[in-house]
Amino acid sequence: MQYYAAKPNVTEKGPFSFRMAERKKDLKFSKDGNTVYYKSYKQYFYDPDISCATCRNNPELILPNVVALGAVATMMQEKECGPTCRLIIDVGLLLMGEYPFRRLRPLNVTFYGYNDPLLSLANSPIFKFLGDKFNNGKPVIPLKIPHLPNLALFYRLNNSNDEDYIIETGKKDIDSIGMIRTWAGFNLLPLSWWQTMQARMINGTDTGSFAPLHLTSNNILPFFSSFLCRSFTAVFSKHSTYKGMKSVEFVVSQEEFDTIDNNYIGFRYRNLEKIKYFPEWSPCSKMTRSNNFTSCSSTSINCLLKENLCHECCEGSYVNGTYLLPPGMFPLVCFPGKNETLPVSVIISPPYFSYSPKEVTDSVIGFPRLDIKPSAFTFVREPLTGLLMQIDIQLMVSFPMFRTNEST
Repeated sequence: MQYYAAKPNVTEKGPFSFRMAERKKDLKFSKDGNTVYYKSYKQYFYDPDISCATCRNNPELILPNVVALGAVATMMQEKECGPTCRLIIDVGLLLMGEYPFRRLRPLNVTFYGYNDPLLSLANSPIFKFLGDKFNNGKPVIPLKIPHLPNLALFYRLNNSNDEDYIIETGKKDIDSIGMIRTWAGFNLLPLSWWQTMQARMINGTDTGSFAPLHLTSNNILPFFSSFLCRSFTAVFSKHSTYKGMKSVEFVVSQEEFDTIDNNYIGFRYRNLEKIKYFPEWSPCSKMTRSNNFTSCSSTSINCLLKENLCHECCEGSYVNGTYLLPPGMFPLVCFPGKNETLPVSVIISPPYFSYSPKEVTDSVIGFPRLDIKPSAFTFVREPLTGLLMQIDIQLMVSFPMFRTNEST
């Protein structure tokens, strides 16, 4: 795969399962009692009893080198990185022994952290000295590398709080209880994260912590996940029982992972590297283009919209100079729980790309074919009070990889 761009052939290792405990601390009510400020502290516990038998020893696996991939992606952005910058990154990656793949342990990649030579260099005094001396105080290479001693996807998230919340207490309207007023001091997410006003909105409650009383199948429950840097909507799935109690289950629909859909355009992966990651997939595969002549120079067509992707004046998945990702996935744009931009490319999807077209699931050898698609989010609630009794989250983290002549 590394040298000939062959189709990935994977062997499943896992699951590595975690339990989460959450406590809301530092509560401060407003003078009128309509809102409350708090910090949400989370603890994640690795649970070997519900993980695979071979997972207990945190086995070493071959995984993508996310720092090296992020550096190469930076090289391909001409506005950010000129010829000298590209040369420095290319030579630096070789000298530090950074390769597309590394042998790493899953628990280190997720929470515990691991050492990376490029991360260490970027946070070293010599790197700062070179920027001060030769680039007017700016970094000599524009890598957005965090100031961390170790690297992990969810580093600093365990045993710490995410950003501050101000929520409704329900004093004025009991149905508004838990609705977020601000997160990290803002009522909108950064424009650098998401591309539309709708995508930037902080909707609903804190990861579904609260819900209205007397839940029915007609309820729609919006929530904001600071872990994934965006809002979702949970809809009724079924009646069930939890530990002998009557309960109702709400899930996030498959459509919320479809960034081709007009309602979720703002969550599209920006794909600054301009790579067609799934060449076999096309949004126009089931459509027949008209043979009628259309003068595109005199026609105003918005090729961003789903209904126009296959128009004669548009180019399918190639939009605004880059390629769209298929339905069933969206980018992780922030450090989970933090108002900080993630410096590497990460894609979030349900397990095995199970919400994506067949061309996507067939692009990886070794993925199982599921008769029943897993639910990414399942909320189990007591229907009378709306109390959240359990939440199950099943997500897959992927790292975009590509071949380029920019780097050796």
